[in-house]
Amino acid sequence: MKKIVTSFKYVFLFVMMISGCTALAQNHKGLSDEKTEEMRKKAEVLLYEKPDQALQLADKVYQLTKNENNLTFAHTSALLAEIYSIKGDQKKSIQYAETAKKTYEDLDKINYSVDMLNIISREYSVLGLFNQAIQSNDMALSAMKSRVMEESNDDNIRILALTYDTRSYIYDQKMEVSDSLVKYNELSYQNAMRLKQTPDNMLYQQMSANNLVNTYLKKKERSEKETKRVFEILAKARGDEKKFPNKKSEAYLAFNFGNYYFTQENDQSALKEYLNALSLAQHVEDIYLQRDVHEMLALTYASMKNPDKELYHQKKYNELSKKIHLSEKQNTNTEVTKIQSKNEESFFKTKRNLIIAAIIIGILLFISVWIGIRNYKKSKREYANYKKIIEKLQKKESILTPVTNAVVEKTIFSVPTDKEKEILHKLDQFEGSEAFVNKNISLSSLAESFNTNTAYLSTVINANKNKNFNNYINELRISYIVNKLKNDPQYLKYKISHLAEESGFSSHNTFTTAFSNCIGVSPSNFIKFLTKETKISAGG
Repeated sequence: MKKIVTSFKYVFLFVMMISGCTALAQNHKGLSDEKTEEMRKKAEVLLYEKPDQALQLADKVYQLTKNENNLTFAHTSALLAEIYSIKGDQKKSIQYAETAKKTYEDLDKINYSVDMLNIISREYSVLGLFNQAIQSNDMALSAMKSRVMEESNDDNIRILALTYDTRSYIYDQKMEVSDSLVKYNELSYQNAMRLKQTPDNMLYQQMSANNLVNTYLKKKERSEKETKRVFEILAKARGDEKKFPNKKSEAYLAFNFGNYYFTQENDQSALKEYLNALSLAQHVEDIYLQRDVHEMLALTYASMKNPDKELYHQKKYNELSKKIHLSEKQNTNTEVTKIQSKNEESFFKTKRNLIIAAIIIGILLFISVWIGIRNYKKSKREYANYKKIIEKLQKKESILTPVTNAVVEKTIFSVPTDKEKEILHKLDQFEGSEAFVNKNISLSSLAESFNTNTAYLSTVINANKNKNFNNYINELRISYIVNKLKNDPQYLKYKISHLAEESGFSSHNTFTTAFSNCIGVSPSNFIKFLTKETKISAGG
């Protein structure tokens, strides 16, 4: 039985419980509140099928209402957050979600503000900022569990289901097909199915079904009962979708039907569903779904022995992956800077009187002593790790994590033995070439240079190196720079930023984190220890 290897991006339905505005006041542009609310609702209808048109209309409403701080302005900000999420612009999605959240809180609209926490959590997880994502989701879960206990109505149940969905989404972005991922998907689906059958509710139920099905399809092993359940969930969702048609939902149902048939080795049925999904994904301008469908089409054509079409879809997948990676990388850097700026500003905004200042100084003195003790212990621990690394280098042993049999993999399928040997041989050559210090190296670019697909390459690295692609590249880079530091004294004089750049890392921070994780010593301490020992040896 084939396994799904695609890194599927969940779709979260943006469901707002919007009540019509009946006030007839004029806004600053001369339009009534009724008119602007009508424009916003029209943009909402266009959201999934024509996002560019939805964006133009929503932005117009935003400009008309931005000085009024009313419900239409909040809903429009939330709508813009979802539009930018669909378009892959996490920076703007978070920006508008935070604006909407603040306005909802001012208006005492708790469920709406929780909606925004979910969007913010989702976008942070796409950017790899998992601590911020979980923190926002914890706040949302706490609020909605309390509200459902107080009143078990459709609004509260739907937002609770969405909040569980968000938690499972975070685990999925962390590439963890774990019990927690299945658990939160199940909780989301079970709550979604409690909702009354309305167009909005049924659309959310279909999306929740897609997410749960996708989780089961990515499991390494599935029971016959689970496989049967997958088909039943999909069949019910497709039947419901026909009652209330929606192109976005139809696209993801087609994709997951394709995944189901692919795992059952029914290539013809899988191909039909994937081609339909691709057409629909292009129609609704969902770049993430387009990428994932191209990957699965490449694998399907490979199974059907059609190398020309396999290569075509593999190239399309690589192009879209690169486009998404560049967009997310740019947005990540922006959000990290924003978070740091917020932390710095928050301290200086509030004025403290002399008594509080004195207390803070006392606390800081206590903390500084505690930090000093902690750093001393940390330094001893790091020195012990440093000695182990130096000992390995002197014995000409690899400093990389040894490969064991304890492999935890997100998704695996069978790679032909001859193809696996070929990829392993090319990986050996790659490791010896130092090509891994190229900043632009990626799974897709390396797969292309190996004349294979990303699924095969990722699986071989997971199975034989006991790590994912990013960790594999990071460890090669750290091993490279550690050997340079040990064997060339000139490198001990370089700044950390220079070492990061030479070894292929995009920033000082990512290099420091990878270095510490790989060998258990920060780069600055490693250099300090090595410099000290080098001077002692020279003096002796």
